[in-house]
Amino acid sequence: LAGMLAPLIRIAVPVAVACGNSGTGTASNAPLADYKPQACTKGCQLVYSDWEPVDDLNIIASTAATTQQAAIVLWGALWQFDGKNAPYPDMLTAVPSTDNGLVKQIDSTHMDVTLRLKSGLKWSDGSPITADDMKFTIESICNTDTGAASEAGYDHVATMDVKGTTDLILHFGPTKKGYCGLAADNPSGIYASFITDMNFTTMPKAVLGSIKPADWATSDYFTKKPTVTSGPYMVQNFSPGPAAQVVLVPNPNSAAGRSGAPLFVHAPHTGKLLYKQRSKIECSNAW
Repeated sequence: LAGMLAPLIRIAVPVAVACGNSGTGTASNAPLADYKPQACTKGCQLVYSDWEPVDDLNIIASTAATTQQAAIVLWGALWQFDGKNAPYPDMLTAVPSTDNGLVKQIDSTHMDVTLRLKSGLKWSDGSPITADDMKFTIESICNTDTGAASEAGYDHVATMDVKGTTDLILHFGPTKKGYCGLAADNPSGIYASFITDMNFTTMPKAVLGSIKPADWATSDYFTKKPTVTSGPYMVQNFSPGPAAQVVLVPNPNSAAGRSGAPLFVHAPHTGKLLYKQRSKIECSNAW
C-alpha cells in the first residue's frame, strides 16, 4: 500500500504548502527517502481523505486527484515508482528497457516494446489477467469515445501483437492524423517517454468489452461498484458525490502470480480502507 500511495504523497506536499496562510511557504522537490512499511495488526483499518468529492472511480478518464487517490489501490499498474522515482515492475516481469531486451529500436522511426505480464496474475474474481486485457485497454484509450485523460504515447503505437497469454508487443511507428486523437500526421514512432506517459491501469475485457466506450463514464462499473479489479483492494461500498465515501476490502487474489517478486507478494495487511471526503479544508505550512 505504501508503494502505491507514495506518488500521491509526492503530489500532496506542494498542494498543502500552497494553500497555507502566508506566501513564504516552500516545498522541497527532493526525492523521498527510502520507506520501510510496518505491518499493521490483523484486521486494522486505515482512513484517508480529501476535501473534494469523488464522483466516480473512472481512473482512465478522470483527472480529479480525489478519484486517483480513492481508486489507485483498485487496479494494478504495469510498473510503480519508488520513493526516489525509480520505476519497478508491478504486473510485469520487468520494466521494459533496451538493457533487458524488452525495448528494441528497429530503425530511425520504429521501435518495439514488449509488455510481459507475470504468469498467473488474476482478477479479483479469480479469472486470469492476460495480454488481451492490456491490448483491449490501449484500444479503449485510443478510442476518443472513452474520454481518456491522456493519449500521449499511445498515438505512436501503429500496431500491436498478442503473443500467448502474457506478452503484448507494441509496434511504435509513424501514424496518421485522426488516429488516437492525433491532430496531425506523426512521422516517427520513437517515443522515449513511454515509461512516464504510458503506465496504464489494465481493465478487464470480459467486463468492459460489452459496454460501449461512450458509456463507460456512466456505467455501474465506474459509478457504483467495479465488479472485477486487479489491485490489492476491491470496493465493498461506494457512495459518490458531496459526502463521498469508498469502503475498500482486500482482494483475495491480489497476490496470485507474484511469488518471488520483491514486492506485493502477500495479501494486504490492512483489513479495510475507508476513503472519505473531509468536511472542511485544513491547511498548514508545517507540512
